[in-house]
Amino acid sequence: MHRLLADALSSPLQTWRTNQVITEFSEALGGEHLIRKAHVEGWNEDCEIINERGFVIFLQRDPRDVTISQMFYRRLKPTDDNITLTIWSNRRPAPERVPDEYKDMNIYEAWIRSYARHPERYDLEARYEWLKEREVDELQRILVAIRGRKLHPNIARHKWARHSFANVKKWGPKAHTEHSMRRGIAGDWRNYFKRHHGKLFAEGFNELMLELGYIEDPEWWRSLPE
Repeated sequence: MHRLLADALSSPLQTWRTNQVITEFSEALGGEHLIRKAHVEGWNEDCEIINERGFVIFLQRDPRDVTISQMFYRRLKPTDDNITLTIWSNRRPAPERVPDEYKDMNIYEAWIRSYARHPERYDLEARYEWLKEREVDELQRILVAIRGRKLHPNIARHKWARHSFANVKKWGPKAHTEHSMRRGIAGDWRNYFKRHHGKLFAEGFNELMLELGYIEDPEWWRSLPE
């Protein structure tokens, strides 16, 4: 999303507030924004990003897909043990510094709920799945929220196509400037989870996924293969 928005808004981006500013993903510059991606705990009230309060987008993704993405990001092979290890990594206790409302939560649950239960900390909710399902329409919705108007439809379609994974792969060296770039599939967890993974995941995250609307049936994991 941050690469797509940078291009659509003719702006540079920064993957973390201390990292270099990247300009090569935008066809033109001169926009009024700096697009910044950050993984920030909502309880970190002295965080620069929270206090700056430009325009904050709370971007979510199915926690099961996040697990698989984390595994690949850590350069782990998708083996049975590595999936289990990644699930347990997200189920570790929240740090001691969290406020009392998060004390009984695991770290991933506390992180997500520090925004989901505090809408005052962000200006717009977005989801990876909405981008995949709605494509250009979702891009336009976000742009209207940020700047009050849409892009011309032809330009919006061009920007969307330009940042598809198939096209980005052809960009050469600059495609690797932002090293987290990889193909993202909504529902990719189904290609890797076995029933015991699903059961372990449900024990830690079912309540959160029900609250966020990612599941309706708490027994979803029972349909997975052994």
